[in-house]
Amino acid sequence: MKKIIIFVLTIMIALTMLGCENNQEIESDIVSFYYSTSGMNGFTKYNVSVNDDKTIFSYESRCVNCNEHKEINEEISDSYLKELSKLVNDYNIYEWDGFDKNEEGLMDGGSFKLEIAFKDGKSIKARGYGKSPDNYREAINAIIELFSPLI
Repeated sequence: MKKIIIFVLTIMIALTMLGCENNQEIESDIVSFYYSTSGMNGFTKYNVSVNDDKTIFSYESRCVNCNEHKEINEEISDSYLKELSKLVNDYNIYEWDGFDKNEEGLMDGGSFKLEIAFKDGKSIKARGYGKSPDNYREAINAIIELFSPLI
């Protein structure tokens, strides 16, 4: 009986440790953020990086059908990264880490790529073509809304 209890406790501890890796809120500062989306009609890229205590925002968008192109590079307040960290936690974006899915046979779908690096060395990397993680649309819309005053 004692061996069974020890075995069950060992399994429970192992499952708890495995399940916690992607389910913990991020507590470290973001040092870089990259998000891009593309499709048949063009692409959009958002990039935020911290260099020499300056937070730099870069944005590029190209619409093929409407023949429009826009680029922005400017220094921004680090409050944007604090708000971005809040969104990562609010929308559980850390759970997307490792997402890498493609829709088989899709010829004209959209794709996305997301990379977030943290001061403690951890990162979130996700990508998809025709597929996206749960709550992707809601989370990305919140991120786009955060940066929209800069565009």
